[in-house]
Amino acid sequence: MARRPALLAAALVAAALATAGVASAAGGTPAKAAKSPSKTTMLYDVAPGFAPATLSVKAGTKLVWKSDRANTTEHTVTLDSSAAPRKAKFFDSGDIGPGRSYSRTLTVKGSYLLYCKIHGGMFQTVKVR
Repeated sequence: MARRPALLAAALVAAALATAGVASAAGGTPAKAAKSPSKTTMLYDVAPGFAPATLSVKAGTKLVWKSDRANTTEHTVTLDSSAAPRKAKFFDSGDIGPGRSYSRTLTVKGSYLLYCKIHGGMFQTVKVR
């Protein structure tokens, strides 16, 4: 039950960002994205990579990776330890099946390189400030 408010907040943020993109493409002034009170950022697997490919978040932000298509294959969210802050703890989501999600809160500042162990070309960079 506690996930519903976080998912709702993330959906509102995504809707605000989509509206901003439409306004920008139409030549209007983009709308400001709503701030999520739960400090949750939703990320998705989108073939051939994670979306977005690069992002910057504040330390302590909860990141949620969700397989957003029912027909997608399994993925992993795995930290490349050789391209991570020294004090960051290794993590590997294990297989994330269609419609499933994995969450992680990153607290150590620095740049994290993440990849999918199943699909070698899927990468994501998360910069924690």
